[in-house]
Amino acid sequence: PPSSPLAGPVEEYYRFDPSFEPSNPWAQRAIVAVCDNFPAKLRVLYYMCWADSFRSSLQSSGSRFPSRNFHAEAVTWFRANPTAGHRQLWFEDYILYACGVQFWVDVSEDASA
Repeated sequence: PPSSPLAGPVEEYYRFDPSFEPSNPWAQRAIVAVCDNFPAKLRVLYYMCWADSFRSSLQSSGSRFPSRNFHAEAVTWFRANPTAGHRQLWFEDYILYACGVQFWVDVSEDASA
C-alpha cells in the first residue's frame, strides 16, 4: 500500500499487481536493483533479497541473468535453497505470482513520526 496509518488498524498489508511478470527480464533487473541501490539516507542495516541469491546461483552455474526460462529456473533454485526466499515468494503451480524483499533500517526510538 502507498501509506499506512500512524494509529489504528491497517486496512491492507500488501497489494497484488495483476500486471506483475517476473519472467520479463526487465522485472528481474528491477527487483535486483531494489536490493542493490537503496539510498544511504534510508540507513539499511540488513536486508534479505531472494533475487540476489537467485542471480548469484544462476551466474555460478554458468546461466544468464536475467533468466530467459524464469519460472523453471526459479523453482529449481527455490527447491535447492528453500530458506533463501521462503517468506518472500509465492508460487502456484510452479509459477511465481508474488514476491517481496525485506529491509531492516536504523530508526531512532525517539524519532518523530
